[in-house]
Amino acid sequence: MSQPQLAPLAAWTRDYVLSLPSNEFDWLDFKKSAWLSLDGECLDKHSRDVTAWANYEGGYLIIGIENPMGSGPLKPDEGVNLRAKGDLKSWLEDKLPTLVDESLERVGVHTVPSDHNSDFGMVIIHIPASNAAPHQARDGKFYTRLGSKLHSLPRRAIFDIANRQKHPRVTSSLLVNVYNPDLRDRGRLIWEAQNESDVFCRHVGAIIQLPVKFKSAFLHFEDALLESNSDNQTFWIVRLGNGIGQPLFPKSSLTRHVKARLVPKITDKTGAALDRSIDLIKARTFADGAPYVDQEFSPNEVIHIRPHDW
Repeated sequence: MSQPQLAPLAAWTRDYVLSLPSNEFDWLDFKKSAWLSLDGECLDKHSRDVTAWANYEGGYLIIGIENPMGSGPLKPDEGVNLRAKGDLKSWLEDKLPTLVDESLERVGVHTVPSDHNSDFGMVIIHIPASNAAPHQARDGKFYTRLGSKLHSLPRRAIFDIANRQKHPRVTSSLLVNVYNPDLRDRGRLIWEAQNESDVFCRHVGAIIQLPVKFKSAFLHFEDALLESNSDNQTFWIVRLGNGIGQPLFPKSSLTRHVKARLVPKITDKTGAALDRSIDLIKARTFADGAPYVDQEFSPNEVIHIRPHDW
């Protein structure tokens, strides 16, 4: 099963974790708190999980959950000691990348303290797919994950991973400064594409959905198209890209601007005001042959206008 669209790791809460499917998949595994003993045997198990996910599509390990039965709700247990090793989150962030050869560039670790004792709680570990694959576990083997089971890879599969095409990982950030003298580039939508990987990117682009109305203000974007969804909510579509001869190098970024302004209203062909707008700003980012990246942004964080306009 492929991964569904998930919230950013930092936004995961206890309720969000408990809303996840109770089955274990290629991309999702649950462990009891006692599993995280932090001894050599535990680190060897971690190493096999890390290599399996890093070698393919990535995955999430959630520690602090009773073993799921495949039906019924997930149930938290007593929780992991989040003060272990001084600061467990920081220790895992430093330790996990080194459990495979070669070391990973990044992992994600997030903790969710218990409501009853903030020193204990759940630990969520995200191992993303790695552009440096294949990675070898501490036992000298290379792994993949099929359902809830780990399997060592044959020699042919290891060579296939080593020779597969490497894709860049590019994400978008947005700022709409309609009018704020304290921010840069007034009257602009500013799109920034960041190449987070070590892979050169020739072509990058984004399709951005923006609201027609923010609070009591109507927004207009130059060279944008109006579209509506099945809920009769209207939004702007803005398409941006890097253009010919302007590649996106590893660990670098580029920006593009679109003129933005406030207008008295946005109307349809009949003259009726289009004031039913989308609630979230969405961006779909494309980079060469890599899978596209979907992101959502709160309008309150992205859009900046004069206080008296809303």
